[in-house]
This record gives sequence, structure tokens and C-alpha cells, in this order.
Amino acid sequence: ALREAWRLGEAAPVELLAQYAESRQRETRGPATYSLGRPRATDAANVLLRATEDDDALIRGWAVRTLDAMYADSAHINRNAVAARVEQLVVDRDPHVRIYAVRSLSTFDAARYATLIAERAGDPDPNVRVEALAAMGQFEGPDIADALTRQLSGGIFATRREALLSLATVQGTASLPFVQEWVGSGQWRERFVAVQALGNLGIAGVPTLRTLATDPDARVAAAALGSLFRIDPSGADTLVARYWNHHDVGVRAAVFRHVKR
Repeated sequence: ALREAWRLGEAAPVELLAQYAESRQRETRGPATYSLGRPRATDAANVLLRATEDDDALIRGWAVRTLDAMYADSAHINRNAVAARVEQLVVDRDPHVRIYAVRSLSTFDAARYATLIAERAGDPDPNVRVEALAAMGQFEGPDIADALTRQLSGGIFATRREALLSLATVQGTASLPFVQEWVGSGQWRERFVAVQALGNLGIAGVPTLRTLATDPDARVAAAALGSLFRIDPSGADTLVARYWNHHDVGVRAAVFRHVKR
């Protein structure tokens, strides 16, 4: 019942849940903390802050994933105070806690925490690395761009994907040479990521997106069309007739969504 209490919305018994969240029994603390964090109950901010020091990693994770900058503002708590608590969990012993901490910390002052989050790009856990690389797309500066560029070679697909997407956001058109390498890949999933990266470049990505709209893999073609319709809807109208009767339903769906709008 405690774990599902958040489903009550505004009718959820926040005060009662806060009491249970500080129980000595983990079986009680955990579900109560979850139900306080899921709806982002601002009246329980102090309880969630204390929960970040819980012995149980699940409880620490449920607490820290709630404690982002928007929550601090809604709860009328000093951002720096909340960020300082979250910052401690970026190096938590549990990888799931580190993932949530990186995600929350990235919502605070980017310049202040960029270096700390960038360090997590070398975390032993691949999921933490992915989260850090995704967060780095919010930062600026040559050091961030260099760190992202280094992640493009070697490593698992997920880290290389997030590095490219973030690099496109950080560097803009300067990232095109790196994106083009993925455009020419023999793997459809890398060309698909190239479409996503080009979508972050605005009009500068349109010529290459038009090429990818003819990709032999329908998943890539559909994604390219979707980006073209979003970035340059008037210029992409000429593509409607060409792809209206495409053999793949995914490509046709991209066209139909554009026409519907």
C-alpha cells in the first residue's frame, strides 16, 4: 500500500508517508520514500534530503532522482544546498545512485558541475557513463567538446551514441565531420544516430538528411524524414508525394504525421 500511495495524487497522505519514510524498518522506509519521490512531494523535501544518506541504495536512489533544480525551486529550498547533497552521491558506491545523481545534478548550474559530471564519463559502470555523456550535451567549452570527441572511438555503442549526440549539441556545425563518419557507416543503427545528431544541427543538417531519407533501411529513412519535416516543413513538402506510397509503413507514417499537422 505504501508503494502505491503516490497514485492518489494530491490526495496522497504526505505527512503520514513522511513518518513511514523515517521508519527504522527498511521495508517501510523504502516504499514510503518511493511514494514521496514519485509525485515530487515538496512538503517532504527534508525527508528526501535525509533519505540520500540512507544505508539502502534503492532508497538513496529514489530520493536523489527527485532532488533536481526544479524540485528545489518548487520546494523553496536553496538550490546550492540541494546540489551540494546531490553532488556527494555522484560518487556513490552504487551505480544506480550515481546515475540518478548525475541526472539530477545536471539540472543545476552547468558551469559549476560540468567537470564533476564529465569525470563520470570514465565511470566503471557503462550506464553511468551513458548518463554522464548525455548530460554533457548541456555544457559548453572546448574541454567538454574534447572529452566528448575522445568517447567517439572505442567503448560500447551506447557511450559512442551519446557522445556524438552531445557533441552535435555542444559544437553545432563544427561536429559535422564526426557525424558524417556515422552517415557512411555500414550499420543501420549508426546511420540512425547520425540522423538524430543532424536533427540537432537545424538547417545545417538538411542536405545530409535528404540523402538519408533515401537510405535502404526504412528505419533510417523514416527518422530522416521526420527530422526534415520538423526542421524545414515548407522545404520538405516536396518529399510528401515522393514517399506517400513508400513500401514501408514506418516511412509512410512519417509522411502522414507531417500531412496531419
